[in-house]
Amino acid sequence: MLLHPRFEDNQQVYLIYAEAGDGGSGAAVALARLVLDENGGGELEDLKVIWRQTPKRQKVWTCSDACERLQLSETRFT
Repeated sequence: MLLHPRFEDNQQVYLIYAEAGDGGSGAAVALARLVLDENGGGELEDLKVIWRQTPKRQKVWTCSDACERLQLSETRFT
């Protein structure tokens, strides 16, 4: 998970993960809003996939590869 640069204002997070597809697996990046409850729990709302590796391959892109492609800073990973 990577915090949006304006997380304190918009509570948005990036999720970077691998997904299966034709030809193998590939990286994907989604954007969602993290909504916390009063008990310390929470959920993701308004999740939207904003990028998918195509074509899928036997070698999955790393989080570093996906971040570089989207010009996101890895130093914000939590």
